[in-house]
Amino acid sequence: MSLSVTTRRMGLLRKTVTGQQIYATLPTMCTTASSGPTSCPAHEIINTSAAKPFDTIPGPGGIYNLPIVGFLFHMKPFGKYTTSTMNYLFDEMIQRYGPIFKIRTNFPTVVITDPKDLAAMLRQEGKYPFRPNFDIFEVYYRRTGCRPNVAALQGPEWWQIRSPMQKALLRPKEISKYLPLMNEVADEFVQLVSDGYLEENEAEQSFMTYMAESAGAAIFNRRLGFLEKKQSEEAKKMQKAAFDIFDLTHKSMVGTFNSYRFFRSKKYKIFESSVDHLRDKTMQFVKEVQKDIEEKKNLGIFNSDEPNMLLSFLKVCSEEDASLIMEGLYFASIDSSASILQVALTSLAKNPDKQERLREEIHAVLGRADSNKDNTVTQEHLDKMPYLKACVKEVYRCWGTVLIGPVRILPVDAVLGGYHIPAGVQIYNYNARACRDETVFENPYSYEPERWLRENKRRGSNDAGSSSSIKEDDDSSWAVLPFGVGPRSCPGRRLFEQELYLLLVKLLQKTRVGMKPESMDVGFEYRLFLKSVKPLKFTITPLDLDTKEH
Repeated sequence: MSLSVTTRRMGLLRKTVTGQQIYATLPTMCTTASSGPTSCPAHEIINTSAAKPFDTIPGPGGIYNLPIVGFLFHMKPFGKYTTSTMNYLFDEMIQRYGPIFKIRTNFPTVVITDPKDLAAMLRQEGKYPFRPNFDIFEVYYRRTGCRPNVAALQGPEWWQIRSPMQKALLRPKEISKYLPLMNEVADEFVQLVSDGYLEENEAEQSFMTYMAESAGAAIFNRRLGFLEKKQSEEAKKMQKAAFDIFDLTHKSMVGTFNSYRFFRSKKYKIFESSVDHLRDKTMQFVKEVQKDIEEKKNLGIFNSDEPNMLLSFLKVCSEEDASLIMEGLYFASIDSSASILQVALTSLAKNPDKQERLREEIHAVLGRADSNKDNTVTQEHLDKMPYLKACVKEVYRCWGTVLIGPVRILPVDAVLGGYHIPAGVQIYNYNARACRDETVFENPYSYEPERWLRENKRRGSNDAGSSSSIKEDDDSSWAVLPFGVGPRSCPGRRLFEQELYLLLVKLLQKTRVGMKPESMDVGFEYRLFLKSVKPLKFTITPLDLDTKEH
């Protein structure tokens, strides 16, 4: 049977015949997140003759396959799921249909769960991997005429902006240049926490505040004022805008908010004004950095080697491209990193033995916090903390911090799960499922950072904290990829992880983190990122007041 596939979203128009041998030019898979697309193509014959036809991939049919509205029938009030419980919907699909199935979201989509299929998909993504942008952002860019940031671009235009980011963002030595100012932010936040900040403010909102200030310090080389005791109305407005963007993006992604496609609905207007506000603010920050540079030049005190991210980008790209890069970085840092920080502290609070082992490592490297000495954390210090990185990587695995990812549309035909997947089909990787798969991980529901330590490697897993050196036969490495892998991996990964490492070190060096009884059993749910069902309450005890430490 012939299967014709028209793919206008990729600018392709092609026909694929089931059973035909397709010759594709594939790039060698990048082994590091910083290497980018290679120019070393390898001709590989993809023999689809033995693969089962695309039409036979199982999945819900009938009304569930209707364009635009089909997915709504899985959701309340028609079904039993919500946008925050899609993981349970996907789990039910797996039980019913197996590890690969088709669903209808905004577009016909294949969902994969096997890490081996993810590896096969990424090895065929081509020189310029096509990662579908969120449809609501596509509508926003079309209506406003704004130039998309780097995450929304495709093809050579994407690589033109992405390539300058490699050296500035994906090399530890480059990112470590921003540690001094980030230390200052972390010290201030830990002091606020020690003084009861988390008792007075919602934890997730507090972590978002820290990440916004810390990322701003690194990206814009300045303090933005988010940690001031009386937070400005502007800071609150930025955080509210970020929340609305991520919330409405998630709802549009799963198909429960579709009206924006046809007219500027009330919810869409909230989305548009929120994006406008964050873009305007980040551009304001960029202009302020540019003004500072010019003033220093005029005064003859300008140092071209100072740790200034805008300077790093201006050396390799245009001013407009540099602004787009910084806008995208800051935009991404506000919510996603705060989500990871919250689940990291939850894991350590619920597993005090792991927290104590991590604290022992911190004290062995840095000593106890002392107001009479320099407590600055350097890259050399972080390099000596493998258990810290193992704890964070186990957070990625144990919690499955993102529900879906990576998402791709391949330029060539593929065979996934034994089925022929034509070029142009949208593919979701159900990442959270693989992270808790008993065939991949022993004791998958237990928080065990030790599984990532070199001396305790299981099933050939890679070094703790690294998701860039990928082994083809290592399912555990392919399962835990919160920032993606290869040329389209998250460019801000090292910056965000540096923020996370720094705060965990500073906080645990001088305090003990626990949870109030009413928060011990609070669950989490997936929106765009993992969120607690209701606000969490942490307890923070300074070590000098903790008798357990003596």
